[in-house]
Amino acid sequence: MFNLMNIEMIENAPADVQAPLGYSIRVAPRFYLPNYDEAINGYYVSTQFMLRKYNSLYALDNNPLSQNLDLVKQQTDFKLIFGFQNIEDYAFLVDYYVGLGIRKTSNDVVETDNNGNATVRNFNTMLPTITVGLKIGVAF
Repeated sequence: MFNLMNIEMIENAPADVQAPLGYSIRVAPRFYLPNYDEAINGYYVSTQFMLRKYNSLYALDNNPLSQNLDLVKQQTDFKLIFGFQNIEDYAFLVDYYVGLGIRKTSNDVVETDNNGNATVRNFNTMLPTITVGLKIGVAF
C-alpha cells in the first residue's frame, strides 16, 4: 500500500512515484471592529477559506507502457479567526491571533494485491482545527 498522506511506503512499494505540481488557495478577508481609527490597527474578525491540492503520479512498474494512476490529496479548511493587529512606532507590525475551524482531508491510496493488480481507494477525514499565531512584519 502507498499512502500519499504520509508519503509512506508499506509492503508492495511502488516502483515509481512522481509529483506534478499542485496548488494552494487562501482567502481571508478581515473585518476590523469599528472602535479603532486606523484601518489596520486593532481587533479584527476574519473568516478564512483554504484549499490545498497535492498531486502524485503512480507508475505500477518501471515499464513506460504500464498503467499510471493519478493520486490526489486535498485539504480544505474553513476557520473563524479573532485577532489584534498593531503598528508599533510606524514601522513594525505585530499581529496576534487565535482561530477555530474545521479541516476536511481527502486522500487517495493505492493498494496492490499479490498479483500486482492495483486499486485506488479514497479516504476522507474531517477534524476540528485550532490556530494560534503571531505575525511580525515591517510596515511601509
